[in-house]
Amino acid sequence: MTGGYDLFALVSGRVISQVRSDYMRLLPPADAMRDIDTAPLHADAAADDMTAAAMAWLTRQHAIANTTPELPAPRG
Repeated sequence: MTGGYDLFALVSGRVISQVRSDYMRLLPPADAMRDIDTAPLHADAAADDMTAAAMAWLTRQHAIANTTPELPAPRG
């Protein structure tokens, strides 16, 4: 099968390969952002109250923020 999406289950750490879009539900961005804006990030169980999409967004932002910016290759 081609054209599917590879998903990562945050809770189990399992990769789910080639998921058809028919079986995926889009999460409205406002819902994910509300979770991020209102979650008590310093609590022990903060991640339990957030959606998987919100956790994925925060994880991605953390990776971007902790990466050294690269300069473009010199033109020559």
